[in-house]
Amino acid sequence: MILLDAMKQLKQEPIHLHLYGNGPMESEIKKVIAQNDLQETCIVHGFCSNISQILNQYQILILPFKTESCSYTLLEGMANHVFLIASDCPGNREMIVDQITGALFHCDDSAQLAQSVRYWFSHTPERNAVAENAYNRARQYYSTKQMGDRFIELYQCVLNK
Repeated sequence: MILLDAMKQLKQEPIHLHLYGNGPMESEIKKVIAQNDLQETCIVHGFCSNISQILNQYQILILPFKTESCSYTLLEGMANHVFLIASDCPGNREMIVDQITGALFHCDDSAQLAQSVRYWFSHTPERNAVAENAYNRARQYYSTKQMGDRFIELYQCVLNK
């Protein structure tokens, strides 16, 4: 619930959080939102199947998970020129170069997350430049061709052993 803890700290800011997805924590998330009077700033949408269209509506994508491998959600954000804020876990660190292609925060530090959201929300030119860097990084390292070539290389390495 680190994201909601950060939103408590941002309650007076003109920032809205839109949560997508469903799962076992959905009812708990709604409960925490209600208990902290965050209904005006935190909106739960549930499952969505058209994430690319939805991402184009937002300025910042936040992935607060403590563990993450190669996140397709991060790749979608990068491909859609959306600024990324993610927890500083191994998978995210591979994809995001802090302050160059997005922002990383310590996964247990809601104050740092809130500070990052506040800063990047109010620095539009810098945020857009970093989002463009992320887009270029995605094209360079995570295109379908690049990923396919890496898988072929991996399979060849395994087969040759």
